[in-house]
Amino acid sequence: MYHFLGYNCYKAQRRNQEAENILKKAIAINPERSEAYLGLGRFYIKEGRYREAVMLFKKACNVSPISQQTDAAFESFDDVGQRSLAVGAQFGSYFLSNGRFREAEKIFRKIIEINPRNYEIYLQLGRCYRALGDFDSAEGCFRKAMSINPGESRAYFRLGSLYKLGCLYRIADSNRNAEQVWRKGLEKNKKNYYICAELAQLYLEEKRSQEAEKIFKHILDIDPQNHAIFLELGSNFKPAAQSAEAEEALGKESLLGIRRYIKRARSSMADPSIVREWLAKADEDYGFAKINLEEDHQFYSQICFHFQQAIEKYLKAYIAAYDLEFEKIHNLIALLKICGKKDAALLSLMEQCELLNAAYIDTRYPVYWPTDYSKEKAQKMQDAANKVAQAVKEILAKGGISL
Repeated sequence: MYHFLGYNCYKAQRRNQEAENILKKAIAINPERSEAYLGLGRFYIKEGRYREAVMLFKKACNVSPISQQTDAAFESFDDVGQRSLAVGAQFGSYFLSNGRFREAEKIFRKIIEINPRNYEIYLQLGRCYRALGDFDSAEGCFRKAMSINPGESRAYFRLGSLYKLGCLYRIADSNRNAEQVWRKGLEKNKKNYYICAELAQLYLEEKRSQEAEKIFKHILDIDPQNHAIFLELGSNFKPAAQSAEAEEALGKESLLGIRRYIKRARSSMADPSIVREWLAKADEDYGFAKINLEEDHQFYSQICFHFQQAIEKYLKAYIAAYDLEFEKIHNLIALLKICGKKDAALLSLMEQCELLNAAYIDTRYPVYWPTDYSKEKAQKMQDAANKVAQAVKEILAKGGISL
């Protein structure tokens, strides 16, 4: 009753302060109903108080998280048209960041109906489709954004990342397509750090170390104080042949750290203390994920990410223990194949690694990737991680290495 009185009666009579007060009273009396939040939000839209409107729409959706809330909120957007696009964009971004992709899609498509050349919204809509697994629609959105503003590089970054994701699903030429798009993006904006970082990572995965080095140095031209890139650049040099270059690069970050790095790299990688360090870190990731799953904290995407991280470190512990080819990659399938060169029986764990592999990409950035993570999926990943971990630990224990 307070909601209808405030919005329909007082607002119709332009008694704005009374309308606002009565809607606030409705919220205070029953904060578990969404109508008053939506009513006050629509009121703020018409008053041009967009930031407050967004906050109220968010509260309405938290109180009653159903798709009808989106329709109700957009009653206001239809009324004021272009003036409310910023509110719609923020509202859509809220849904996107909270994994409510269908609702975000609906909002972004509505905005595009009003403004079909909105570069930012095409980027957001593309991210929605990517998260929903509709890669063709995502590609279309990113390409549309590129056509609207061909000089802006973010759409190139998004499209390249979409193509790179294809390598997980064994889509042919995924890396080549990603590289081509990212290079075009750098032509538009040589200072796009994210494109540089992804391109360098691609080169490292493909053992194109000289090209990766050029990208790292390019990033340092952009940001001479970037300590993380000094670490990457120094680690990229082959210690036996380029220890001076490695020390020069990493010394700018930590001379003590790089000397320790060079000493280890030159020594046998079968040093048990190094293997135990990898195992300890792996156990931390696994234990963190296991405890959070048992306590049902519901951060399932991050729980799955830590299971993936645990297995990456267990496999690297095995690689270090047997002095196999040690690569700075995160792809569990590639790491397992390296382990399989020593013990082909480990390749029987390919199915588990394929399941866990997706969690590294899907969860690195909360809004970029498919995030349909549930408790059941997290439990499946725990089972897969446990199987891989136990297999690696048993082999290492037979060799006399355990924590």
